[in-house]
Amino acid sequence: RVAVRVRPMTKAERDGGGEDAAAAVEAAPEAHRVMLRKSAWDGDAFNFDTVFAECSSQARVFSEVALPVVQAVLEGYNGTIMAYGQTGTGKTHTLGARGYDDPSERGIIHRAVEAVMEASDAGYAAGGLRGINVTVQYMQVYQDNVFDLLGGGDVAEPLGLAEEAGGDIRVSGAREVDVSCTAEVMQLLDDGESARAVANHRLNASSSRSHAILILRVANAKGKAGGSSGNSSGKMIRGKLMLVDLAGSERTAKTGSEGITQKEAQAINKSLTALGRCIQVLAAGAGGHVPYRDSKLTRLLSDSLGGSALTSLIATVGPLREHYSETAATLKFGQQALRVENTLKVKEGVDYKLLCRRLQSEVEAGIAENERMKKMTREAEARAADAAARMRVMALAEVELSVAKKGAEREAKLARAESDMAKAEAEAAESKAAVEADAGNATAAYKAQVDSERVRWHQEKSEMLAMNTSLGDQLEGVLELLKTLDRQYAEDFNYRSSLEARENDVALLEQQVAQHQRQQYDQLQQDTGDTGRRQGTSAISDDGGGGGGGGSY
Repeated sequence: RVAVRVRPMTKAERDGGGEDAAAAVEAAPEAHRVMLRKSAWDGDAFNFDTVFAECSSQARVFSEVALPVVQAVLEGYNGTIMAYGQTGTGKTHTLGARGYDDPSERGIIHRAVEAVMEASDAGYAAGGLRGINVTVQYMQVYQDNVFDLLGGGDVAEPLGLAEEAGGDIRVSGAREVDVSCTAEVMQLLDDGESARAVANHRLNASSSRSHAILILRVANAKGKAGGSSGNSSGKMIRGKLMLVDLAGSERTAKTGSEGITQKEAQAINKSLTALGRCIQVLAAGAGGHVPYRDSKLTRLLSDSLGGSALTSLIATVGPLREHYSETAATLKFGQQALRVENTLKVKEGVDYKLLCRRLQSEVEAGIAENERMKKMTREAEARAADAAARMRVMALAEVELSVAKKGAEREAKLARAESDMAKAEAEAAESKAAVEADAGNATAAYKAQVDSERVRWHQEKSEMLAMNTSLGDQLEGVLELLKTLDRQYAEDFNYRSSLEARENDVALLEQQVAQHQRQQYDQLQQDTGDTGRRQGTSAISDDGGGGGGGGSY
C-alpha cells in the first residue's frame, strides 16, 4: 500500500516569492491522484492508494496507512511502515512526532505503540496473565553500517546481520528490551534519538543523517485474543512491526553540504539507490535476482520488499516548483512500489522461554496457594481449639453462677415474702382502726348535719311564708297602680281625640279663610279692570271734543 502526503508551505516559502516558490503539486484526495505541474499548462498525474492533502491530520494518516499494519502484526504477521521522500518534506514529523505539547500531533510511531500496548493491556485484563509480550529494538543505518541506539556505551560499534532459519534478518548484538507500556517505549526512543546522527543544512535545520528503524516484536498466545492464563502450550503467533524513517535524498548543490555532511549525503543516496533498484526489480515481476545485499538497509528490509510482510509506504513531497525533480523522483518511486507484491504469512512457533516462565509461574502460584491453604487450616484448627476451651470454661462458670444466683434469688424471695406478709398485717390493722374511727366520726358528723339542716329548713320555711305575705301586698299595690294607669291612659286618649278634632276645625277654618281671601282678591282684580276701562273711554271722549271745538285739557 502506497500513500502520498503533501507538506504545506512554510512561512519562509510563502514569503519567498518568485516562480520557484509557486506550488507545483496539487493533491486530489478524493480521486487518489497527485498532479505534478511543470507549469500552469503542463503537468503529470500520479495515482496512489491514498493521497493526503496539506491539511490532513496525523490521526487520519495513522488510521489509513498504519492501523491496518498494526492490526495485522497483532494477528501474527510481519508489518512495515516506511516514510520516503526528499529531505525536509516531513517524513520525521509524519512518522516520529511525539506530540508532547499537542497530542493531536502524535506521529505514526507513537500511535502504533499505543495501539500495541492497549492490545497487551486488554489481554492482561482478560486473561489474568499477560498474553502479549512486546520487545523493542531501535537502530540506525549510518553510512551503510548498523548501530544500536539502545546500546548505551556501545552505540559507536557497528553490528552485523544474521539470517535466521525462517529467513528473518536479525541484527547481531542489538539490545532487545521488554516493555509493558507506551511511556517505556517513548522514553527508549527519546534516549535513542539523542544518539542519532543529525546535521544542519539549507533545506533542513535538523536533517537526519541516517535511516532509523524501530522494531517491535509481538508474541501473542495462539488462539487467545490478548492471551489467557489457561493457554500453557507455549504456542505463539509472532508479529514484527518495523517503523522505518528513511533519511531524505539530497543534492549537495541545494543543501550546501561539505565535508562529513557531504559524505553522509552520499551514503544516504547510495542506500536509497539500492532500495530503488530492489523496488524496480520487484515491480518488474520477472522473478530476477533482487539485490538485497547491495546495502545493509535493503537487507534489513528484505522481508518488507516482496517478502511476507504487510508493507505501507508513505511518500512525502514538498509543494514548491523549486524541487520539481526531487518530487518527481519520489512520486515515480511510489509508483514502482505500488507494483510490488508481498505474500503474507503468519509466523507461528513455540516460545520455550515463555512456556518455561508460564509453567514456573503456575507452579509457584500452586505452591503459594497450597502453603496459604495449609496456613489457613492450621490457623483455623488453632482458633477452633482455643474457642472450644474458652467455651468449656465459660459454660462451667455460667453454671456455677446460675446455681448461686438461683439460691440467692430464692432466699431473697422468702425474705421479701415474709416482709410483705408482716407489712400486710400491719396495714390491715391500721386500716381496721382507721375504718372504725372514720365510721364513728362519720356517724356523729352526719347526725349533726341532719339537725343543722332541719333547723335551716324551718328558718327558710318561715322566711318563705313572710315573703309570700309581702308579695301579696305588693301584688295588690301593683293591681291598684295598673288601674290608675288605665284611667290616665283613657284620659290621655280622650284629650288626644279632642286635640285632633280641634286641629281639624282649625284646618277647615284656614281653608275657609283662604277661600274668602281668594274671592276678595278676584273681586278686587275685577274692580280694578273696570275702573281702567272707564278711564280710557273718558280720555278718548275728551280728545275728540278738543279737536273739534278747541277746548282746554
